[in-house]
Amino acid sequence: MIPGDLYTMKGIDPAGQLRFVYERAADYPSMQFIIAPGNSDAFGGNGPYVYLKPPANVRLFTEPDWQMHELPQVRITARAHQVGEGSAPLAWDRLPRPSTDKLSVLMARGRLGGVDDGRPERGSDTIIDPAKLQDAGYNYAALGGMHARIELPGAAGKACAAYTGAPQCLDWDSRGPGGFFTGVLSREGAELTYHPMARFHWKARDIKLPPPYADRYQLQLDSTLKTLAMELSGNDLYRLTLGGELHQTQRELLEEHLRQLREMVFHFEADTSSVSYFSGLNPAHLPADSLLSSYLQRCSAEAAQAGSDPEVYELARRLGWLLFTGKGLPAELGP
Repeated sequence: MIPGDLYTMKGIDPAGQLRFVYERAADYPSMQFIIAPGNSDAFGGNGPYVYLKPPANVRLFTEPDWQMHELPQVRITARAHQVGEGSAPLAWDRLPRPSTDKLSVLMARGRLGGVDDGRPERGSDTIIDPAKLQDAGYNYAALGGMHARIELPGAAGKACAAYTGAPQCLDWDSRGPGGFFTGVLSREGAELTYHPMARFHWKARDIKLPPPYADRYQLQLDSTLKTLAMELSGNDLYRLTLGGELHQTQRELLEEHLRQLREMVFHFEADTSSVSYFSGLNPAHLPADSLLSSYLQRCSAEAAQAGSDPEVYELARRLGWLLFTGKGLPAELGP
């Protein structure tokens, strides 16, 4: 069951993407493939769903209204998003009642409300209320439209709804790796096993370097630089946005880290335009007996006291660093 996101009309070779899926489905003639187009691969217009004929074992939903596909022991309910429709709200009032004599499966596109799928919410998103989804009475819902693998457990602990991620993620906003579920469906839900299958994993990270006045600055800096390469592989497409402050003597160190990242992944993009390099005191080599060191240590000790406000001492550390290094008060505190 594939609830959309097989391709995007704004992407590279949509027809080729769909043709590839149809060819793979034809390799397994005894298996049923059920596709309900979503908003990225909506049905209609000059989209490839219209002019590419699916194999005999592929059932493609094409109607804007809810339709039902009958299998010997299962009824699958779904609809096709139409070209130009956008992200329409889920029509709960028109949703057919689940079958009483068969297992009932719903294929629906939308983002589960209150569930973090790795993307910021937008006003145009279709939000699915998890409580309404469970109250609809379907034994299982195959979801589309999110960007991270998610399983929503029911009362029996089995999945009452799940989303695998697109089989091959399509852009930087996706969350990988992409794959599919297999499992056993019952009245209580589904017991699922995840199978990653995507060749490329799109990964994007936004990382901020620690400020020069941060507590245990060198440890924080080393930890931040180490996390740049977390969970990367040779098939990753990696986009890194890096910001913050760094002493000019450590510029080569950062560039060496970026060079190593470029060798680790299939494709690498780095945006370091928000990194500012400063001169003067290097916080990594601050003399232990200096007045500034004593001041910063005092701030750390006070912040560790029970009942203290860490944000107050973070501000004190920042102001102390600026004053002791001759930079003066920050602009926002000026006249």
